[in-house]
Amino acid sequence: MPRYFTHYWTNKTWGWSRASGTGNDLLDHIAGNMFRKRNVSKDDVIYVATVVQGKLYLCGKLKVDRICEMSKAASILNCDIYELWDAGEHILASEATTMDFKREIPLDVTESLKFRSGEKLKPLAFVSPGHLDQQTLRGVRELDEDSALKLDEFLPPLEAVSALRSEQQRDIPLAELTYPNEVPDAQTYSEGAVKQVLVNAYERSPEARKACIAHYGLTCSVCDFNFEKFYGKVGEGYIHVHHRVPLSEIGATYEVDPVKDLIPVCSNCHAMLHRETPPYEIDQLRQLMEANRQRKEEA
Repeated sequence: MPRYFTHYWTNKTWGWSRASGTGNDLLDHIAGNMFRKRNVSKDDVIYVATVVQGKLYLCGKLKVDRICEMSKAASILNCDIYELWDAGEHILASEATTMDFKREIPLDVTESLKFRSGEKLKPLAFVSPGHLDQQTLRGVRELDEDSALKLDEFLPPLEAVSALRSEQQRDIPLAELTYPNEVPDAQTYSEGAVKQVLVNAYERSPEARKACIAHYGLTCSVCDFNFEKFYGKVGEGYIHVHHRVPLSEIGATYEVDPVKDLIPVCSNCHAMLHRETPPYEIDQLRQLMEANRQRKEEA
């Protein structure tokens, strides 16, 4: 039998996700550090919620397919690890609802919800009549089945997550999950360079990634490492794409230019760029590398 849980997003995370969503995106991936501690397992159902000005909001729900570490999630989602939330546990869904960040749950329903606390069922905490405690849903909490059914009345039906991702990609090596070095026919280019490709920077856009690689190639912009030249066919098409503007600093109206804002780097240099907050500039890291190389040669 499945169990039912709520997963709390802070107002900041809620706002970030609301700004990045299209209104039709599936809630197919979430991240945190308490899922295993709460014994969440395959086929359990998780509702993503927040509290805004004392009111309960429900983004959607998903059915758990697997819980995995960050690097595995990145390979399955076909993205760079630094584009994911920095959390130890990432849940990928087998089924999910679309997301809606304006879905407010009526007060009478909110007051009737029950959560497991040991052997007992307890309601949510209110700081005053009709005003939820901001902390009452923090972390991961287990709902009873009746409460889950009440929330389901406000949600669209579950939809199957892409079979390609859930069945074929899950065990493909990371190197084989990268995007091909091809430019989409729908874009406009001049003399081999990108003329303009603008996308919402919150989205992990394969088009933006392809356009970036089409312009710069597959060689690291910091150290000149090329995976295919070093590893042969296994490294073909593999490279990380770094956001020059950190995703955490991007506003809702920001649009990313794949030539000005994205840059290909190897996985080692990508990690080193993110050793500082905000990340090092490409030229800064290159200068650090050259300075260290020179010190070694002089030693």
